[in-house]
Amino acid sequence: METNRLNNFKNHLEQYNEKFTIINEDNLITATSVKFTEPTIEEKELDLIKFHQKMLKNNNIQLMNKFKETKRNEIKKYKESHRKKEANKPITPYRQEIINTLNNPANGFNLALTLNFNPVNLSGLFNLQMVQNKVDEWWKLYCAYTLGRDASKYKTMNYIGTVEHFESNIHAHLSIKHPQKSMTDEFIYDEELAIKTLWKTVQMSGTVYLDKIFSDGWFYYQTKDINFQNHLIFSPN
Repeated sequence: METNRLNNFKNHLEQYNEKFTIINEDNLITATSVKFTEPTIEEKELDLIKFHQKMLKNNNIQLMNKFKETKRNEIKKYKESHRKKEANKPITPYRQEIINTLNNPANGFNLALTLNFNPVNLSGLFNLQMVQNKVDEWWKLYCAYTLGRDASKYKTMNYIGTVEHFESNIHAHLSIKHPQKSMTDEFIYDEELAIKTLWKTVQMSGTVYLDKIFSDGWFYYQTKDINFQNHLIFSPN
C-alpha cells in the first residue's frame, strides 16, 4: 500500500517536467523542486526594498491623481465655460480648424504637456524662435528616450504647441502624438518624471505638467490665447 502511494505521488510529479527531491517520513510524503534554493539574506532584503519602493510609488501615484484632478476638472469644463464667454465673440475659423485637427482621432494626439520655463530674468530673453529651438532640443532627447537612437523612427511622434505669456510666466502647451496606447496612471507618473529630467537638461529652471488627453476641452484650453495663431510651434519630425 505504501509503495503504491509513493509511486502514485511520483507519477503525479511527472507532469511538472522537472526533478524533485522526495522525502517519505512519518507517513508524510513531501517533494521539493531541485530548482528551489532558499533565498539569501541579501536577496530577502532586496525583495523587501522592492516591495517598499512599489508601495511608495503607488502612494505617489495616488497623490499625483489628487493633485491633477483639479486641473482635469478645470479643463473638462473649459470648453463650455469658454464658449459662454465668447457668446458675442465666436471662435474664429482658423482656431476651430486647429481644434478639429488636434481632436481628430486619426492624428493620434493623446498626451497633454505643459513646459514651464520659469526664467530668472524675462527681459528680452525669449522670442518665438528661441522657444521653438528650446523645445526642439528637448524633443530630440524625448524621442531618443522613447524610441531609441534610430532617428528614422521619430516621425511616429509629433506635437503641435502654443506659447503663452512671453513677458511674464512663459510656458508652452503641447498636444503630443505618442506611440503608447495604454495611458495608465503609472505610465503618466513615470513619463512625467522622465520629461522633467529631460526638460531640465535644456531649461534648468523648467518644470512640467503631463496628463493624458481625456477631453477635447484641452484643445480649447491650449488655444485660448487671443494671439495663439502667432505663437504656434511644431515638432521638427
